[in-house]
Amino acid sequence: MLLDHSGGCIDLENPDRDARAARPQWTVPAVTLTIVPAGVVSTTAPPFNVWQLSGPKVLSVCARHDLALATGAGGGGIAVTLDAGLLLGDAYAFRVPAAVEPKHALPVMVGVRSAMQGLARPTDATAARVNRTTLVHLRALQALDGVSAGASHRTIARVLFGTADVTRRWTADGELRAQLRYLLRRARALRDGGYRRLLTPSR
Repeated sequence: MLLDHSGGCIDLENPDRDARAARPQWTVPAVTLTIVPAGVVSTTAPPFNVWQLSGPKVLSVCARHDLALATGAGGGGIAVTLDAGLLLGDAYAFRVPAAVEPKHALPVMVGVRSAMQGLARPTDATAARVNRTTLVHLRALQALDGVSAGASHRTIARVLFGTADVTRRWTADGELRAQLRYLLRRARALRDGGYRRLLTPSR
C-alpha cells in the first residue's frame, strides 16, 4: 500500500521561501458543504461573490471540475466546495451531504451568508477567551519590544494602558510605573530562558 506522506499538501512549495511568501495548497476535507446555483433568482437573497469572503483564498480543482475553496486562517476560516456551474453574482444554495452533522454545517452556512450580505462573521461562541496570564505575557513582551526600540517608560505605558490613564495616574512612584517595571522584569525573565516553562503544562 502506498502511504501518503504529504500531510494533505496538494501543491509543492519551495522550502527555502519565507513563510510569509510561501503559498502551499492544502486539501479541503473530503466531506464538506457545496455551494451550488439556486436555480431560482430571489430579490431578497444575496448573490454569490467570492470576494466578499474575508481573508486569503486558496482555490484548487476537485472532482468534476468543482473548486475547493479555503479562506481565512485557523478556526476562523471557511472550507467549502464550489459547484462548477456556479458563477459570480448567481443566486446560490447549499448542498449538505448526509454525513455532515447539522451542528457543523450551520456555522459555515451562516458565515458564508453573512459575508455575502457584507456583514461581519458572527463570533464563534466556543472561541477561547484571553485569560489574565496570557494578557500579562502579551503586555510584558510588548513592553520589552518598546524598550528595545528606545521608547521611554512613559511612552510604553501610553501604548499599554492608554493615554488618558497615563495622563491621570502616572507618577515617579505610582501604580502604573510599578506595573510597567513588573512587566519588564517578567519579559526579561521569559527572554532569558523562562519561556521554557510555558512549554510544560501546569499541573
